[in-house]
Amino acid sequence: LGVSEASRRSLVAGLEATLRWSSLRIVPALGFELMGDRSDTARTSRALFSPRVGYSWQVVRGLELRANGGLYQRAPTLPELYGDRGLTEGNPALRPERALNGDLGAVVTLDPGRWRIRTEVAGFARDVEDLIAFVQTSRTTFRPFNIESARVWGVEAQVRATWRRKVQLLASYAFVDPRVHSPGGATDGNLVPGLAAHDFYASGAVSIGGAASAPGLFALGANVSFTSEAWLDASNTREVPARWLVGASAAWTPWFARALTLSATITNLFDVRVAQRLGTTPGVGRIYTPIQDFFGYPLPGRAFFVALTAQTDS
Repeated sequence: LGVSEASRRSLVAGLEATLRWSSLRIVPALGFELMGDRSDTARTSRALFSPRVGYSWQVVRGLELRANGGLYQRAPTLPELYGDRGLTEGNPALRPERALNGDLGAVVTLDPGRWRIRTEVAGFARDVEDLIAFVQTSRTTFRPFNIESARVWGVEAQVRATWRRKVQLLASYAFVDPRVHSPGGATDGNLVPGLAAHDFYASGAVSIGGAASAPGLFALGANVSFTSEAWLDASNTREVPARWLVGASAAWTPWFARALTLSATITNLFDVRVAQRLGTTPGVGRIYTPIQDFFGYPLPGRAFFVALTAQTDS
């Protein structure tokens, strides 16, 4: 595009109020953003408004209901408009996203014995116009395009459990169904590129020691994540395979220097580099593909990190 320099100036303002009635809280808000972009080839100004409202209701002790709704607008970023001279090609014709969003959820908190368990569940829906999605345009480059209309719905859930600050468990799951809405179009009903339907994460950590007579505080942890397949193009022909990844960590805080913590982390513990899926062509069995991110870039194998952190009281 011949753009060597681009800049953006913006003014962001917002108004928010909190209305309370007994255990019910209502929060109306209005966001406003005024921005101006300048590049070697063009100047553009935009004014975006995002009105929204949220509410929460403490039904009984340990049960809270929440809901949010509003109109949200997002302007394309400078890398989306002009590229990054690397993986991303720019598209200066991009239009801002406009979405009607709504969600409804609940938070449940339990305290059985010395455990504390917090569960959050929410369902959401979006009706989006001019959704910005990255589409693979060559083997090594992506370009953002506006999808005229898309409808997205899904659910999210998270459970967090702690026991006497010694054991911490976390599990989260998200399901999303993002569909192109283009009646009569070739891609109508297809999945939006770059979004996986299933995303799962779980982690656990245990702390040992910490008493005055113990040789410091030890913490051991492990985590596992799963991301289902996604697509690199609007026609749903180029697939990013699903993947499972496991990680582990250990940390030690010595008794003689409690402000210091030595930690070690291993990502992709089992050095997973390829994923396999069944071929759809007759006569084609399993297909092995390098695990990738949503840009189609291969993810690294096993990696090992060591860190020494110091905590000071301010």
